Amino acid sequence: MSILFCNNFFFLVLILTFLKSMEKEQFKKWRKKNGFSQAEAANVLGLKRRMIQYYEKGKKGEKDIKIPKYIKLACEAIELKKKLKKLV
Repeated sequence: MSILFCNNFFFLVLILTFLKSMEKEQFKKWRKKNGFSQAEAANVLGLKRRMIQYYEKGKKGEKDIKIPKYIKLACEAIELKKKLKKLV
């Protein structure tokens, strides 16, 4: 395993450790701000549309559901990528 990979992996773990979870309202706001339908958000995040619905409701049936930290990180990365494209 290369040192670069190890450093990047360590950095990712460090970010995930200190990153707060995303609230359902924040997630829906992110989706709409970026112009994604639920199906498009699911596609770019590698999820099923149904999971997007669960995250936006904050529930899966009767059970409360939290948005994983890695989903928040992915949302931030997608937004950053869009911003960088505008600069180029």
